[in-house]
Amino acid sequence: LDKVSGGLKTAGQNMRSVGTQLSIGVTAPLALIGRQATKTFGEFNKEISRAGAFVNATSEEMKGFEKAAIDAAKGTHFSIVQVAEALGSFVGGEISAQEATDELGNVIDLALVAKMNNLHEVANLAGTALTVFAREEIGVTDVTDALATVASNVTTETERFAVAFSETAGAARAAGFSFKDNIVLMSQLVAGGANVNFIASAMNRAFVKVQEGGKQMTEMLATVGMTTKEMQ
Repeated sequence: LDKVSGGLKTAGQNMRSVGTQLSIGVTAPLALIGRQATKTFGEFNKEISRAGAFVNATSEEMKGFEKAAIDAAKGTHFSIVQVAEALGSFVGGEISAQEATDELGNVIDLALVAKMNNLHEVANLAGTALTVFAREEIGVTDVTDALATVASNVTTETERFAVAFSETAGAARAAGFSFKDNIVLMSQLVAGGANVNFIASAMNRAFVKVQEGGKQMTEMLATVGMTTKEMQ
């Protein structure tokens, strides 16, 4: 028994010695990783809370936000903080907490398809499409399909095209153009050689002209007691 206990004591000392040597090599990095993880989750929670505040999310909806953001980031080069920030840009206005939770993964897919690293712009694009063209009941997958088609048929930077779309959506809708109309018009302009950097301003001016023409037509018909609806 003395021999066995002595052997165990020696073994224990040896293990403690190895543990000390290991701690010298890994304690600092592990501590650093721990601090980074704490900081990351702190930023993540902050962004999730910000997103929740936009829609007065319930505790259950907040849990949904957290799960959706973590799931959406898996297998991508985007961090959970970046995805949570995108969620904050996406949610609000006419986009409910439930819709944001359901569509967040598709927003990230849109970023990957369009090869866009600025998730804020991607979320803005998706949010603009869903709210401006809400009557058409389109989803983020429709936006993704449209941009994927543009990317394959039009030799231009999809990111700039996407930004231009966001900047023209409101004017397009006001002039009576649909989501598809706007995408097709823009891609045809680019395919024809138009500079994508100037498309947004050019199209906005064109949409205003269309609206002005409609106003003039309405006024002209009014002078003879008719309406545009009767003309249709």
